[in-house]
Amino acid sequence: MSDNPTTIHIPNTSGPKGYKIFNLLDVRQAICDRLRKEGRCSGKYYSYIFHLPDNTTIEDFPIYRDYLSQFSLTPTLEGKHFPSADDSLSETDYDLLFKLICGSFSSSYDLTCNEQQNTLEITLHVQTDKGTISKRISELEKSQIQDLFVIFLDEQLWLAFVQPKDGPSQHYLARKEQRRKIFEQKTRALEDRNYLTIN
Repeated sequence: MSDNPTTIHIPNTSGPKGYKIFNLLDVRQAICDRLRKEGRCSGKYYSYIFHLPDNTTIEDFPIYRDYLSQFSLTPTLEGKHFPSADDSLSETDYDLLFKLICGSFSSSYDLTCNEQQNTLEITLHVQTDKGTISKRISELEKSQIQDLFVIFLDEQLWLAFVQPKDGPSQHYLARKEQRRKIFEQKTRALEDRNYLTIN
């Protein structure tokens, strides 16, 4: 992995929607593998994931259309480029990972801008038994990013799946609204050139 991250600024169109790393079929398989290892392969969620049609796209999920898609950069910030450890991550990959991180209930993050390089960096914070682990996305290798796609998409699909049939719980809706407000605060802080951490 290079010590000097390159900058992604042109979406690669070799895969669906310009993805180079994210592949929903691979993510589906990885989620099923995790559920089997955890002894959860007889449940309804496993059946739901396992039987997703092969032509399903991330945009087909209500959780993407109604929630994750809202984590988009403002016009002031959308011209920023994403730093990457190598060229294995396309702008479209990064945009989806950005949305999944911002929408996650299980982690926190910081956004920082480098005005000279015109880049926007995400630092991910994950709480573990040994404390908090923080990593810049530009430091991660391809396999680590693929793991994040699995972890965060599994989280979103599971939380949406377990909601009552007569409508999502108030707690779930409140958590989603909280994440949206945090995102608005962080992007507003960047626009105001206020780089204080907001958790």
